Amino acid sequence: SAAAFGRRVVEKLGDRPLKYGQSHQNDPLGAAVAREVLAVIRDEGLIERGREIAAELLAGLLEIQTRTKRIRAIRARGLMLAVELVDDADGAFTTRVHRELVHRGFITCRRPGVSVLRIDPALTIDRADIEAFLAALEEALAAGARRP
Repeated sequence: SAAAFGRRVVEKLGDRPLKYGQSHQNDPLGAAVAREVLAVIRDEGLIERGREIAAELLAGLLEIQTRTKRIRAIRARGLMLAVELVDDADGAFTTRVHRELVHRGFITCRRPGVSVLRIDPALTIDRADIEAFLAALEEALAAGARRP
């Protein structure tokens, strides 16, 4: 683990030492759990499956971008994706799309002040869920574009 501090905090600390410790250092249970997680990832081929799902998700997003013209850019690294929308000046379009996706049960991240939806599905996500998300996103983009 690590601790990071902003400049103001470091200035306030000055030369005073900072006490830091972690409670699970050298924990055999944590090590056993981590080993089992790595075994599942390996045995179930989740990394390879993640690559396949990521390619399908990216391809679907690119198709939606072409059809709707409401996606400005797509950035992806594996199953971590950011979808930048063509937004209103006040960011209302992205907010409406985000709310609609959440209403439909899809968890996406939206940070205030940026017109970006972040999508981080699990390595175990079903293809049917990817297809349902893509359909919901396209519908939300179309509906959001129609609302005032």
